Amino acid sequence: MNLISINDRYTLPVPDGFHVLGEADKQKLNVMGGGDWMGLSDPDRHLLMTLGWKKIGKLPSKLLNTQGLAKAMEKKIRTGLRSMHYKLEGFSTHPVAGLTAEGFRCKYMAQGIPTGAESFVAKDGNVLYYFHFYYRAEQEDASLAVWEKILESIV
Repeated sequence: MNLISINDRYTLPVPDGFHVLGEADKQKLNVMGGGDWMGLSDPDRHLLMTLGWKKIGKLPSKLLNTQGLAKAMEKKIRTGLRSMHYKLEGFSTHPVAGLTAEGFRCKYMAQGIPTGAESFVAKDGNVLYYFHFYYRAEQEDASLAVWEKILESIV
């Protein structure tokens, strides 16, 4: 199994069925925010995840907390997906690589297809890590089981 590096700090085994997106595929995605990121896709199961990281200043890193960051991220995504029948499902906390990640789950319509997403943000010193997962709503239970294993495999 191939390993990918997340900011030379964490590693993730590429899950079965997934491949790392090349630059051409990455440019087709509408990714909000700044920073570096990578994407992984499993087209057969209609699964997509993006993993991003962004270095912030020392003062903001002391002032910002993941709960506030998750709420700001949700607001930004809600605004971007408003025309796609966005609906917040709720906020949650999840351990990721020894960090406490805060995030939320939502539903929306993507090209007429009911879609679900779960997003988390974690802070390690002055670096923010973002974890986003997208799936077809009709396959929610199986998709979220895959996502859970992925989050648990990040070390």
